Amino acid sequence: MKALVINLDEATERMAFQDFQLKLLGIHYIRLSANCPSHQKFYEQYHNVWERPLSYAEVSCFFNHKKVWEMIVEQNSPMLILEDDACLAQNTADLLNKIQSIDHMDYLNLEARGNTQRKLIAKKQRYTFDDAAIFRLFQGRSGAGGYILWPSGAKKLLS
Repeated sequence: MKALVINLDEATERMAFQDFQLKLLGIHYIRLSANCPSHQKFYEQYHNVWERPLSYAEVSCFFNHKKVWEMIVEQNSPMLILEDDACLAQNTADLLNKIQSIDHMDYLNLEARGNTQRKLIAKKQRYTFDDAAIFRLFQGRSGAGGYILWPSGAKKLLS
C-alpha cells in the first residue's frame, strides 16, 4: 500500500522528516502540496456553511483531503494518508500489508492510544495483529496523524 503525505510547500523540515521516516520504513509515498491557488475561491464559497465560520486552514485542509479521496477512487486502491507531522511505528509497513487484506473496510484511523486521549472505543477489538489491535471508534476528538482509506470509503465521503 502506498502512502500520501499532505505538506505545505514551506514546511520543508516536516517533509524531510517524512521522507526519512517513510524511506526507513520501506513505504513508497507521494507528496501532495497543501498549497493550492483554488483554496482562496473555496474559502470564500464555504467558510460560512457550517455551525461556525471556518478558518482558511480548515477549508483548505478539507479540500486537500477531498483531492486525495478522488485519487483513491480513480486508482481503485486503498492508501495511507498522512499529515506531515505524523510519527509512525517501526512495524507500520508490515501492518499495512496485513490491513490491506481485510475485507469490508472503508476507513481506518491510525493513532496511538495514550492515557491522556479521551476516546470512546469498543470493548473488544475487531482485528488483532502481532502487536496492534483494531477497535471500533465511537467518539474521538483529538484527531489523527493519518488514516487508511479504501475506494468504497472514498466514494462515501465524496457523496
